[in-house]
Amino acid sequence: MHLPLDPDTVKGFLDPEEGRALYEAAQQRAPHGPCLEIGGYCGKSALYLGTACAEADEILFSVDHHRGSEENQPGWEYFDPSVWDEAAQAVDTLPFFRETIRKAGLEQTVMDWYYVVLAGALPLEAARQRILDGWAQFVIEPLGCRCVSDEPWVTIAETAELVLALLAIGETERAAKLFAALFDYRDEAGVFWMGWQTREQIVWPREQPSWTQAAVILAADALRGDTPGSQLLTKPLL
Repeated sequence: MHLPLDPDTVKGFLDPEEGRALYEAAQQRAPHGPCLEIGGYCGKSALYLGTACAEADEILFSVDHHRGSEENQPGWEYFDPSVWDEAAQAVDTLPFFRETIRKAGLEQTVMDWYYVVLAGALPLEAARQRILDGWAQFVIEPLGCRCVSDEPWVTIAETAELVLALLAIGETERAAKLFAALFDYRDEAGVFWMGWQTREQIVWPREQPSWTQAAVILAADALRGDTPGSQLLTKPLL
């Protein structure tokens, strides 16, 4: 295991042996598809997981509200004053996470653009600005959202998740338009493909994973309001 950044320089509580275990787990899983991390703090665990994903030419999705756990709050044992945002009157570890990913050279591996919006980590105006700032980098209009910012490849699951993020910031019309584009990426039975290679104009890969179908269902429900859970990922910011 060769990490691109010394983990001792990254804030966090991850033991090196735990980090190695994460790396090895991701090393086994990444050849089969993207990996998902729940809880990134300042990026130490993402360093291990992202390195393994990068070696497999795969993506790590990292989700965190970046407000810290209970024990990270003022007055508690593991409170770190350096991650306190005085203006927001809250812990904010997102800048530290992004710095870790940048220093490690994993910005093309760890995808976190709209995930912090879905996690409710940003107030409404900051969330809107974040989506706006990354739009040209990640979205190929009118086709969908890239999974990798510099590759000619839109993916259906990430586009559906972006629909959820757009709804969370009140961009209903843009969300509906983006969702409508997804229906070009189905087979004869109506099952969604994983992605579309925009340069070659082909379905790629010719896979139809369950998480893709699930993401589309979540986006459809959020748009239509069919179930009691339809606002689960979109209501907090509104």
